[in-house]
Amino acid sequence: MIDPLLLGLLKSPDDGSSLKISGDSLVSEKGGRFVVVDGIPILLPNKPDTMESIVHSRNGKQIFQTDPYVVDSLGLTGEEKSRLRKAIAEATEEGLDPVASFMVGATCGNAYQNLRGKVQSYPIPFFPLKNGNQRILLDIGCNWGRWLVSSAREGFLPVGIDPQIGALLAAKRIAKKMGIKAHFICGDGRYLPIKDNSVDVVFSYSVIQHLSYQDAEHVSLGIAKVLKPSGFCYIQMPTKIGLKGLLHRAKKKFQEAKDFDVRYWTLNQLRKNFGDHIGKTRFETDCFFGIGLQYSDIGMVKTIYKPFFFTSEMLRKISRVLPPVTYLADSVYVKSEKRANR
Repeated sequence: MIDPLLLGLLKSPDDGSSLKISGDSLVSEKGGRFVVVDGIPILLPNKPDTMESIVHSRNGKQIFQTDPYVVDSLGLTGEEKSRLRKAIAEATEEGLDPVASFMVGATCGNAYQNLRGKVQSYPIPFFPLKNGNQRILLDIGCNWGRWLVSSAREGFLPVGIDPQIGALLAAKRIAKKMGIKAHFICGDGRYLPIKDNSVDVVFSYSVIQHLSYQDAEHVSLGIAKVLKPSGFCYIQMPTKIGLKGLLHRAKKKFQEAKDFDVRYWTLNQLRKNFGDHIGKTRFETDCFFGIGLQYSDIGMVKTIYKPFFFTSEMLRKISRVLPPVTYLADSVYVKSEKRANR
């Protein structure tokens, strides 16, 4: 029902105790019971959700019986869900997974919005970390699994966590089709259902930016706990000083972000949040002119966007030689190494 490696990593999101298999569910040492949907444990804590659609993940076991895609658990509009259901009805074994096709806009950024339901191939990016050497990598907010596939190709053992069971089911289908070994957990990144000192690397892309600053602090505290003593995190975050961030905040009249809006951070804020809670922190450039541009996708986007992708990649390479250029980036990777005394 659940791979032994994954089971060995898990703990109750409510009381922190170990879990064991009981029938078709998982039970904690203190009596908590958690359902499993198609081999994916639903370990959502008894806390307020960050998205309204997550209630459907909580009821995923029942919904799965009649809707194996659990469409209502996805962060899509009503109109997009209707189109997705039509695409599911028309899907073929040879075609792309319809859920991934519709979620591409939500996971890849505004430059990809016109591709929802229209992608001809999976936008699998180049993974920024190399030589995985079978180390366990936890991807917070993995959605349909593009970074899981990417990291597995670099030799990591990826474990994806996301609160949307429909996205995880898509990730599982895609991983199987692509011959990728990965594990999946339906959970909340603020309350990681992972045992302490059990993960080598924590990765996250275009996720924590949507959380409040207080919730982001909860995530960094959780990351510090689950990382092994020699582990580190590699988290993509948007910056306030980048051109895209400045324009977006000016459009909003520099008002505070609400709900699931993007929060922009100064590098000092990022260093304090991740450095104080995890350990030594440094930054690497992700991209310019946006907060999700991947040069590997340049062939997929509209011609009007291609110069931005090309120039962003050029500036990213320059930042390797001239590190101060990183301070002008719209999106950076925050690398924090766990302190030995944590």
